[in-house]
Amino acid sequence: MKKTLLTAILMSIFSLAMLLGSTFAWFSETITVENNVIKTGKFDLEAQFKGTGATWYQLTSDQGVLFETDNAKPGDTAESHLKLTNKGTLDMKVYFEIIDEVAISDYMKANLLLHFTYKNQTFTLNYQQLQSYSNDFYFVLPGMNTSEVLSNATEQIKVVWELNPAMTVADGAGQTIMFTLKLKAIQADRTVADFN
Repeated sequence: MKKTLLTAILMSIFSLAMLLGSTFAWFSETITVENNVIKTGKFDLEAQFKGTGATWYQLTSDQGVLFETDNAKPGDTAESHLKLTNKGTLDMKVYFEIIDEVAISDYMKANLLLHFTYKNQTFTLNYQQLQSYSNDFYFVLPGMNTSEVLSNATEQIKVVWELNPAMTVADGAGQTIMFTLKLKAIQADRTVADFN
């Protein structure tokens, strides 16, 4: 009788489990959306330069000198031109930075002025101000898409260096100023601090 009672209890538990299990059934459906595409924008800055002549040259890391002057004195200037073209599809900000190639006195850094003329506005910065990308000086170049004309993404910038006419010859005499002018392009909706 114990065996029959135990079998009856086990069958009751099994039946109850089956009953409870069947009440928790549910329906489900899965929908799959295929062929999703995300294309990233193109980011491509082209730089060209020219001096006083009419010919534009590709500006690359291994060629291109914007300025080369001998025997400069306070008040002297030299002019060069940059043509920046955004060949990509994303808007970009272009920053400038100066990097010393030889040691330059702080006096000379404060008195070497760079004038950038862009869209009929001239911005003047001294050498020290251009030694970091952290300044707020940049140019915005719109990206190209299929409906835009190439000239919309190209800007010409006149760059003039000048030795401050107010500087004294004695303090600046006999120095060689050699520097690299570096261009850094970033997305237009970002700041240069995001990349430092």
